[in-house]
Amino acid sequence: MPFWICQTAFLALVLMTSASGQPPLKAPPTPTPERPSLPMEMDGIPLPPWCCGTDSIELAQKLLPKRFKRHMNFRHVILTDASWDSLIQIRTALRRAWGEYRSLARRLGVVLMKPDEKLACIVFNDRQDFLEFSRKTLGESAMLEHAGGYFSPRFNWIVFYEPEHQQMIDYEHQRLDEYQRHIDDSRRNTSLDDLDPETAERIAETWQTQQDFIDESRKQISTWAENRRTRIAVHEAIHQFTSACGNWEDKDSWPSWLHEGMATSFETSDATLGFGPDKLAIHRDIPFNGLVNSDQLIPLREFVNIDGYGDVDSGALHVFYTQSYGLITWLYEYRTPQLASFLKHLSTEPELGGKHDVEAVFEKHFGNIEKLQKRWMKIERTDWRSKRHD
Repeated sequence: MPFWICQTAFLALVLMTSASGQPPLKAPPTPTPERPSLPMEMDGIPLPPWCCGTDSIELAQKLLPKRFKRHMNFRHVILTDASWDSLIQIRTALRRAWGEYRSLARRLGVVLMKPDEKLACIVFNDRQDFLEFSRKTLGESAMLEHAGGYFSPRFNWIVFYEPEHQQMIDYEHQRLDEYQRHIDDSRRNTSLDDLDPETAERIAETWQTQQDFIDESRKQISTWAENRRTRIAVHEAIHQFTSACGNWEDKDSWPSWLHEGMATSFETSDATLGFGPDKLAIHRDIPFNGLVNSDQLIPLREFVNIDGYGDVDSGALHVFYTQSYGLITWLYEYRTPQLASFLKHLSTEPELGGKHDVEAVFEKHFGNIEKLQKRWMKIERTDWRSKRHD
């Protein structure tokens, strides 16, 4: 596999694109195999070509500001300047992600190897700090603007930031703060005692309705952030377990859609419950069904040949991630033995060296791609996913 692809970060994207009302998208073009310039130092500290385990953790501590605290977890060392409540949730998500990943491996007949060292997890409280660190260690990438987090194969660490500090969330808090000031000013400048009882009661009820709206809006933002925090932590942990633990010996031969399909299939808003490709995720199923019903999916033969993220346009990325999720979860549901053999095949050394022909390997285990796509779409239109969420 070309060196530059090995250094590409696997991203958890924040995409708010609607799945309806758009023309069908073509497969993102495969990037040209030119090695991009990789940062070789950050703030005077040399960056190695590759590191993992204790070396990754020690490097991260050198690069991060001193305010970052070190916390030990089941399989991770978490370095963060975020709140204690955030840390507790992330620790749970990472611990449970390993358990569910191990369960999937057992079901697929893969002997799982435990990491022999702790894995590194970096969590920024502020998005701008996240972007600055990421650009200095990964290099300039337009995709970072869409990312809520990523896994770096070069440094074998996962990095993300607090969802509550996304730009859209900051804007909503500012809007609610302004609304709150308006209500508070109205209360200070209005004496209910000077009004007739009926008018006073009506104004008091209006104030209470407005306050309830603000309180409920803040609660919904907090819930959204909690859900998003868990989803990102789990998503990136799956990338890390796949790439850093040696469980798939030739995992570098996996195309990007397979990496992202595995990671998105584990996403969950509640890590205390079971999750994985056998459980399905409603936040992924709804947009996927939208793509199916609006005929926006990339033809399957084109899709299985995608090896890279291509265009960073949010619409194209939305289709790529959503279709990756849809394909892996459907294959797990209806072609489990074939999926297991497909993954094991990709984990072996290519017969002629170099890299597996993913299209040929795919057809070897799943049959003719056009026939499979026809069967896949027929089953998807039975709305089996929605029925699982009823």
